[in-house]
Amino acid sequence: MRLRRLLIALAFVLAACSSGDDSADGDTSTTSIPASTSSSSTTTSTTTSVPATSSSTTAPSTTTTTTTTTTTLAPFPDTGLAAPGTRTLWSGVIDGDIEFSLWLAQQGTHLRGELTYTSVGDPITIVGLVRDDGLVVLHEFDPTGNITGTLGFDHAAGETDITDGFWNELSLSLTYAGSGDLPYFFDPLVRPGDYRFQFAPFDEDDERCCAAAGLLRISDVNESDVTVEFNNHRGVPGYNIAYVEPVVVPLEDNRAFYERVDEFDDCAFEIVVFDGFAYVDHVDDRWECGFGNGATVTGVYVLEGRFP
Repeated sequence: MRLRRLLIALAFVLAACSSGDDSADGDTSTTSIPASTSSSSTTTSTTTSVPATSSSTTAPSTTTTTTTTTTTLAPFPDTGLAAPGTRTLWSGVIDGDIEFSLWLAQQGTHLRGELTYTSVGDPITIVGLVRDDGLVVLHEFDPTGNITGTLGFDHAAGETDITDGFWNELSLSLTYAGSGDLPYFFDPLVRPGDYRFQFAPFDEDDERCCAAAGLLRISDVNESDVTVEFNNHRGVPGYNIAYVEPVVVPLEDNRAFYERVDEFDDCAFEIVVFDGFAYVDHVDDRWECGFGNGATVTGVYVLEGRFP
C-alpha cells in the first residue's frame, strides 16, 4: 500500500516532458466520448434452384441469399497509446466491478483524455504522461485542479489489454475498444492564468500525510518571453515550500525555460504548456533550487476553470 502511494507521488517528481513536435492545430472537441470506429466485411452467397419442367408448366426459379457480416476493431497504433492527432477508446474496470470508459490522446510523452464512470455519466478530465521508466500515470482533475484519482499502469508498444494497473490503491484493468471518430490535437496555446494541482491527503503512520499542492501562475505572455510564478507545498505535516517569485523567462512556441545558478543553487526546469494544461520537469537533473524538503515544482497542472 505504501509502495503504491509512493508511485503516485513519484509520478510528479520523475515526470519526463516530450521533446517532440508540439505545433499541431487546436482541439476540435473536449467534452464528449466519441463512438468507436470499426471496419466491416460482408460476404453474400446466392443459391439458385432450377425446378423440373413439364410440357404444360414451368415453375419459377427461387433464389436464397445469405449475408454474413464480420466486425473488427480499428488497428491499434504500433507505438504508444494513440497515434498523433487521434483518440483511442478503452473500457476499464476498477476493483473488479467499477466500470468506466476512457478516451486517450498522446503526443510524445504527454497524455490527455476523458474518463466516464458508467454509474455517473459525466466525463472527467484526465491529464498525464509516460515516465522514463515506462509507467503511464494519469490524473483525474476537477475544474479547480483537485486530483480525484490517479491511474497507473505499464504499457508495451501495441498492447491492447492491461490487467495489472492501479487506481489509487485499487486494481485496474483496461481493454482497447477502438478508435475515436473525432481527432484530437494538442494545441500549443499558452493562456495566462492559474494552473493548479491538489492531491488529497492520506493516512501515513497514523497521521494525515502529504496532500501536495501546486500553483503555476502564467502572465504577460509575449512572443519571446512570459512571466511565471510558483507557489507549491509538500503538504501536511510539514508544508515544505517550493516557491519561485514572479520572473520573466524565455518562451519558444509553447515551452518556457527557467534557470538559476549561483554559489548555492543549480536549478533548471522546463514548462510545456498546451491549451488548458501544463507539464513541468527539471532539465538535466538540475534539482538544486533551495526548495523545502520534498517540495517540488514538477508535475501536471490544469488551468483553473478551463475544463468542465
